[in-house]
Amino acid sequence: MEANELAKAAAQKAPLPADVFYQALSIKAIKEEEDHPVNIHSISSDDWRAPIFTYLTGTYEPRSKHEIERKNSRMKHYSIVAGDRYKSEIVAPML
Repeated sequence: MEANELAKAAAQKAPLPADVFYQALSIKAIKEEEDHPVNIHSISSDDWRAPIFTYLTGTYEPRSKHEIERKNSRMKHYSIVAGDRYKSEIVAPML
C-alpha cells in the first residue's frame, strides 16, 4: 500500500513525505546500442506449433545457452519429414 502511494505521488509530481529520500538520475540507466542492430525473431502465427517448426527448420536461432538447452530438450521428440512436423513417442508411431 505504501509503495502504491509513493508511485502515485511520483507520477503526479506531488510532494513526498519528509521521511522519503529520492535522487533524480541525470544519465540513462540503460545504454542504447545504436551501433549494433539487434536481430528480432518474430513468429506471426497463432499456431502453437509454429515455434517448433521454425526451430527445427533452422530459421530461429536461440540467443542464450540456456535457451539453446531448453529448445534442444523440448524439440528432441519432434522431427520434420517431407515438410510436415511429427512428434515421436517411445513406443508409439509418429504422431
